[in-house]
Amino acid sequence: MAQDRAASVQGVCVRATRLAANGTPATGAFASYVMEAFIRATFTPDYDEGEEIQEKSANGLLCVYYKANDTLKRVTLEIAICEPDPEITEIFSGGTLLATTTGTASTVSASTAIGATSFTTALNIGTGSFIVGTGAGAETVFVTGVIGTTAPFTAFVQFPLGKVHASTDTVTPTSTNVGYAAPATGTDSTPNGVALEVWSYAVSNSRRAGVNPYYRWVFPSCQLKPTGDRAIENGLMANVFSGTGTGNSNFGNGPADDWVFPTDRAYQYARDSAAPLGVRGYVTVA
Repeated sequence: MAQDRAASVQGVCVRATRLAANGTPATGAFASYVMEAFIRATFTPDYDEGEEIQEKSANGLLCVYYKANDTLKRVTLEIAICEPDPEITEIFSGGTLLATTTGTASTVSASTAIGATSFTTALNIGTGSFIVGTGAGAETVFVTGVIGTTAPFTAFVQFPLGKVHASTDTVTPTSTNVGYAAPATGTDSTPNGVALEVWSYAVSNSRRAGVNPYYRWVFPSCQLKPTGDRAIENGLMANVFSGTGTGNSNFGNGPADDWVFPTDRAYQYARDSAAPLGVRGYVTVA
């Protein structure tokens, strides 16, 4: 299709993804985070000025002049979010999440049959959502906290048919992230960096484009840190992160396996048919 000459207007949402040491997107339930509550995302191409060579003759006139071309070395980035969200702050700049838990860890009282959709608690562990099992096979369940109560597996994670839970599987209270602690001084809190993706509307003829209605901006390797004053006052506290971005060919197709272009450049953008709207929180990366 021919270009519709769409403009980039407003910000829609952002996705931040942890990177592994080799630059590939990290995997797991807490590897990526999506949010719409951001104020702005800005980037500035940063060029290295080419060397300038000149020489004058004995009479003081310029006899030799040459200027090498400037070359792009990175981009400088800044993103401001609406509130001091502890989870995306930890992804951007490291540090520690402060969490609270409800209930006490317990164990499944008996093995569940293959294809079962419930389990029975062994101890009074409190009401709420809990994790049964360990590692990648864990499921979220809701229990009443009464000894011997049979609780169904919830729809948060579909119970895999054919799985057996042993009586030694643990039931661990679900934690809630309620705060954030800065990294220890003198440490490199995010040695692997993060990848940042930002979506904006594509507007043509004074309306959102009917085909590929979004622009997707991809910064495949970034180092971001909190910057600026955090003022506790009669007004909104600024929550700004800034840093630099470079190319990262190992970012590949990205956390959702849907970016089809090379990522060896400090930034790139392309029209997109969809954006992860209506999502606020962690997104699992397979």
